[in-house]
Amino acid sequence: MIKKKGAVIASAGSGSRMGITTKKQYLKLDNKMIIQHTLDKFVATKRFDQIVLVCDRENKLLLENLIKQSYSDNNVKILEGSDTRTKSVFKGITALDKDTQIVAIHDGVRPLINQEIIHRSLDMLQNEKKQAVVVCAPAIDTIKVATDNVVIKTLDRKSLWHAQTPQCFQYELLLECMMKAIDSKMCFTDEASIIEYYGYPVHICPNPYINQKITTQDDLDYVEFLLKRRGEI
Repeated sequence: MIKKKGAVIASAGSGSRMGITTKKQYLKLDNKMIIQHTLDKFVATKRFDQIVLVCDRENKLLLENLIKQSYSDNNVKILEGSDTRTKSVFKGITALDKDTQIVAIHDGVRPLINQEIIHRSLDMLQNEKKQAVVVCAPAIDTIKVATDNVVIKTLDRKSLWHAQTPQCFQYELLLECMMKAIDSKMCFTDEASIIEYYGYPVHICPNPYINQKITTQDDLDYVEFLLKRRGEI
């Protein structure tokens, strides 16, 4: 049975680490905003019945106009975010149709996401009956644990993964756990951490492709180089 799917693109962050006035999701790569590059990848999969783009207040009108011009036939909705990622994503998932069964959460500033990985993570929920799946890249560097800049141990990188997005969930499970997280006022950096905290298994979807999150100017330069090499800009 085909399950109804929704996606939430989290793009309400301030981007303060870039050290510039324009928020990073609105910086342009070849006359197209980063958030557009990301949104294009999700629209192109044709797997989602709805896509909710959660944005900041200052740029909501800009994105509403963009949606009308470029995505009017793809059931994309704009929604103003909140003061934390968890609250913003929660607003996004509750804006999806109530009969949504699977939801994917993705960072707006990860425009390199490979469509194959989106399909694969969704299929793990659809066909393998997983409840929660997080796209991850295996750790390459040796990871040290330190206190006061003194190494206290070295971790085995064979068991370490870099958590990325999309992160995909059975809708009702994510909704339930996020409601608890918001009520508890605890701070979580991603949605998979919430599911883990409440005792549910989270499965890894290994990602062999580059899926860089744009946080610094170096990240931006790297992503631009890769998009050019791929012929996407």
